[in-house]
Amino acid sequence: MRQVTEGETPLAAAAARAPRCAGVYFLLADDRELLYVGKASDLRARLNQHASATPGRQEPRLARLYELVGDVRWEELADEATAAAREADLIVSLRPPFNASYVADGRWNFIIVTETHRDTLRFELTEVADRRTQGAYGCFPHLGRGVSSRPAIACSDGYTALLRLLWAASSDPASSYPGRITRSAPDRFQVGVHADLRAGMHAFLSGNSDRLLEALMPVCATRGAHLQPGLVRDRELAAGFFTYGPQALRRLRLRHGRRAGPMPRHVIEHVLAQEMRSLIVDVRLVARPDPQRDPLGRRAQRWTTPAVDTRRTAVTPPPNGPR
Repeated sequence: MRQVTEGETPLAAAAARAPRCAGVYFLLADDRELLYVGKASDLRARLNQHASATPGRQEPRLARLYELVGDVRWEELADEATAAAREADLIVSLRPPFNASYVADGRWNFIIVTETHRDTLRFELTEVADRRTQGAYGCFPHLGRGVSSRPAIACSDGYTALLRLLWAASSDPASSYPGRITRSAPDRFQVGVHADLRAGMHAFLSGNSDRLLEALMPVCATRGAHLQPGLVRDRELAAGFFTYGPQALRRLRLRHGRRAGPMPRHVIEHVLAQEMRSLIVDVRLVARPDPQRDPLGRRAQRWTTPAVDTRRTAVTPPPNGPR
């Protein structure tokens, strides 16, 4: 490993040895607290940008972050899209203090599917569900309105696209979309879903298979010609929801040996924290206010004087000790 030269900053030292590949990187304080999570298509190039940056007086928060950095780690990933998804998951779950961009993107919604009457289903987004809740899928950290990260937009817009495809495959005689599904991630929507599609829909929302989309397209083709270009686009969007929502959640569950069924927010946060500690054994993850639930949370994320925080609690490293 390359030795750090006298006067060299931790960011400059990390940039010199970082690989030329996609991944996420972690900026740590001297006491091993996780300060910031970022993504890159080229880790070395991105860390070089950080190392050479000179924040002005208008960027005190960024200047403070660079002052606090004592170490830099990273995780190599297949491509930038995978890195973007990983970054978004870790930011909304671990809420590093200097990640102002996507920290508030966590929506943590379950999808509840209930039958209102024969062949009609109601889809509802809710933050409250557990294994006893009938027809519950999720929870999906990035599903909801007002999100800004790339995976969150794909997830939320793709969910609405799925509802439009289901509507187009239904017997609703209307010639244009209901207004509720022209906006991203409606809180609730009711639509006719034929019994033949129910198994495929369950497999889709469980993250097992996206073959539902293939089954929907021939039925959607009977709709008016003016809707067809949009429906083709909706299939692509719905595939994005499958990737960043149900499939991503299923893969997380399988990585940690969790049984099938809904995974609540605290479980997802716990297993992602475990993954973080497997990468950096002695990392400190400090619990912070949730900006979605606590009105003081968003202010707590902004830079003031984070060097001293009396609410911090030390994280005990795993038994195998630091690497």
